[in-house]
Amino acid sequence: MSRQIAVVCEAIADFELATDLADRVIVEFVDWMDEDLIVYQRTWLREAMNHQLTWKQIKQKALDL
Repeated sequence: MSRQIAVVCEAIADFELATDLADRVIVEFVDWMDEDLIVYQRTWLREAMNHQLTWKQIKQKALDL
């Protein structure tokens, strides 16, 4: 069963830092996960092509939905 984690950020650098830290945690705590293989085992989804979800967008996105 797969799990999803939402990453909301202020800037692209925040997204990269958060996802890098998540990768490190996965490698550390999943016994069979190898650091070189993690890129083949997970995908970071973005709201749109190369566009991360930011805190400022959340209210408008909720209103739109």
